[in-house]
Amino acid sequence: MMNERRQRTGPAILFLIASVSLPGVAAAQNPEDELRLDGRGVPIGCDVIEDDIIICGDPNDRAVYATNFWPGGLVQYTFDANVNAENQQRTIDAMAEWEDVAAITFVPYDPGTYGFNRIRVRDSNGDAEPTNSSSVGMVNGEQIINIASWGTHFTIVHEFGHALGYWHEQSRPDRDTYVQIETDRIIEGKEHNFNKHPTAGVYGPYDFESIMHYGECAFSCCGADPDVQCTTWSCSSDLDNCRTITVLPPNTGWQDDIGNRSYMSFWDAKVMSFLYPESDWYFVGTGGYMLGTGTYFDPWVWLTQAYSTWAPEGSTLWIMEPGDWVIGTNTLDRPMTLASGEGIVTLVP
Repeated sequence: MMNERRQRTGPAILFLIASVSLPGVAAAQNPEDELRLDGRGVPIGCDVIEDDIIICGDPNDRAVYATNFWPGGLVQYTFDANVNAENQQRTIDAMAEWEDVAAITFVPYDPGTYGFNRIRVRDSNGDAEPTNSSSVGMVNGEQIINIASWGTHFTIVHEFGHALGYWHEQSRPDRDTYVQIETDRIIEGKEHNFNKHPTAGVYGPYDFESIMHYGECAFSCCGADPDVQCTTWSCSSDLDNCRTITVLPPNTGWQDDIGNRSYMSFWDAKVMSFLYPESDWYFVGTGGYMLGTGTYFDPWVWLTQAYSTWAPEGSTLWIMEPGDWVIGTNTLDRPMTLASGEGIVTLVP
């Protein structure tokens, strides 16, 4: 049987997902023990990479398309006592951004009903080194989200994006086609924050306006001028000497958009909806194993069979890759929604 996808065109967006575990919070240990934190609000024995990602163990030991999603999209949360009522509401408003675009539900921590995996939200402004930071994906037991920038709504949304499974957009393996990292302008010792993830999967176009993208002055040392103080995320007006990320032609019009913390991009929302899909969503593409199982990570590879037999009536069948797809001799008369994840899909009779 020949493959039903005749051609593929178009670029792809990255979402990076990693499996991390925190020492001292495995299920076999007391799940009610609070993590011991250092002066940055980071669990003892762990570190912060890429400015705001909490990771324990080897930072290169990452699994793309890992299994550390929140099962069923249900995420428990709790607040430290230092998070006042106003900031608690700001957090709930940020969580609602992800609930609105994907099958994700945040609920107050209730271990008797939902188990012990949860997010613990802290105000880090009292720490020796205040920071906005989070682990990536779900880890066993308690995991920390530190917030210092309470007044910036989409900074909080960004950190919850990490907790749900996103790495940074500029870490995608094909990023050098779209942006240039100005390594001579990066604060000494911070170069590792711009590492790529060479084994990452991609989907959709490079997303310059993603809330998961660094700003153009991330970790800037403001050139070689010794009189200019190194300032993270700030270039003042001296962009020529301070910018650490330059958007390459023909996409230079996006330069001012990278580092967006004002709105969620189309692809931020779309990919999260695929990571946490509705229960009646199924997927067709070429990434499946054998015939596939219809999930996002293991899509069905035969559109005709998926449409005529496998996908239930009334469901949504996502065609994940642009191009011409053959529907065989079947008439499109089943009550089902055919949707395209990106680009143009032509159904060929």
